[in-house]
Amino acid sequence: MDEYNALKDVDLDEYEISESDFNNIDMNVICKYEIFPFCFKSNSIHIATYKELSLNIVKDLTFIFKKEVIIFKGEKSQIKSYINMYSNIKFGEKAIRDIKNERALKDNRAAYENNEENYAPAVSLTDSIIKLALIRLASDIHIEPFENVVYIRIRVDGILSELMKIPREAYEAVLIRFKIMAKMNITIKKLPQDGRIKYKNEENNYDFRVSSMPTLFGEKLVIRILYKDKSFFTFEEITENKSKQIMKLLKKSHGITLLCGPTGSGKTTTLYSMIKKLNSIEQNIITIEDPVEIVIDRINQISVNDKSGLTFANCLRNVLRQDPDVIMVGEIRDEETAEIAIRAAITGHFVLSTLHTNDTFSAVSRLSDMKVQKYLIGDALNGVISQRLVRKICCNCKHEYKPSNYEREILKLKAEDKLYKGEGCSKCNFTGYSGRKAIFEIMELDDDSKEIIYKEKASTELKNYFLSKGMKLLEDNAAELVKKGETTFTEFIKIKDSL
Repeated sequence: MDEYNALKDVDLDEYEISESDFNNIDMNVICKYEIFPFCFKSNSIHIATYKELSLNIVKDLTFIFKKEVIIFKGEKSQIKSYINMYSNIKFGEKAIRDIKNERALKDNRAAYENNEENYAPAVSLTDSIIKLALIRLASDIHIEPFENVVYIRIRVDGILSELMKIPREAYEAVLIRFKIMAKMNITIKKLPQDGRIKYKNEENNYDFRVSSMPTLFGEKLVIRILYKDKSFFTFEEITENKSKQIMKLLKKSHGITLLCGPTGSGKTTTLYSMIKKLNSIEQNIITIEDPVEIVIDRINQISVNDKSGLTFANCLRNVLRQDPDVIMVGEIRDEETAEIAIRAAITGHFVLSTLHTNDTFSAVSRLSDMKVQKYLIGDALNGVISQRLVRKICCNCKHEYKPSNYEREILKLKAEDKLYKGEGCSKCNFTGYSGRKAIFEIMELDDDSKEIIYKEKASTELKNYFLSKGMKLLEDNAAELVKKGETTFTEFIKIKDSL
């Protein structure tokens, strides 16, 4: 053990490691000994380990690599993460070669389409795609067929990037494998389908929502990844310095609170965190969702089904007979749902829902467009929360810089102020960003603002009223994060331009 402690420490994130370095390395050896090569020289190879290696193992590695083996001490979770990522890349590449060489789909199509789930290359390649997406904390996997190649892309922190390219020969094997896992009909290719996969690895459970869509060169698949055990962030983690203000809205005994923002702005995550915050043995909480994304204990969750007539409006109408204290409606989409939700709020129920609007002030206009009377909106509405997500600067490669005159002018910076950005490193997949953070714009209605709504005045007057009361807009909150060094000026501009 003394020899192990005497080894030099290494941080793998400080090294640029190329996939091509592993072309002639048997990844089974890497997995077996739980080591990771990180520096390749003509006569030697540097290896990171998190446990003591016996003399016999070192001899074996020297024989296998045919080079001098120089051992360093690394951090266990980091080494395991690198092994996991690079082994899945290489196993995926091997599966593609196997599929191309065997032309298995052409020769064994009948057997495979009879639910032959253990066709090894297809299983291996599909597992590699899934595992690589999970390692990078992707929210979606896109499998996109074109004439000569199939692109696999993943969405991380709201941005799509290429994971890999696979040949056309491998595409149908992967497509069928995913459809079988999702219990979709593999013979239907000209119509859209939806399916669901329950996936479990050594660490967590996941739900995958699978959607297929026929395109010019084949079916495109999109797999939405729901991280069940990664515990959705808590209410306090999501709302941070806005938690007291939002909690004030959640403590109302009746009325409706709306969460607004475009698709992909994190509304669902925030809504679930609110419901979990309200969850208690004293409350009868019922949700109406399309579909139910995260199952929560003690919450009565309903998944709408338009084909069978179980619409948002129909559910909501019948839920009112279930003695609810809190009703969560996944989304107000139409006039009927809007009217029932507003009337439920007026008749003593606390209602939470989402609405697709750009900012808080537009919510009143949107409800009015849905034929809800202004006096009902004024009576029912407790408040509106508008939300966006901004990418956070990677802590590992974050550095300060002198802002440009344009940045100083827009952010109203002082001469000595500095800004920050990420250079890009292996920890953030060379994007300069790692993770996202929610920013909020909160409009809590009072008697004066309700009076503005009753008088059917424009949303600009409502906005001017709240600005006079010191309300901070989304772009104000984004600017604050830039000045604090949590996000970049580029992310601020994205928010500003979206409003």
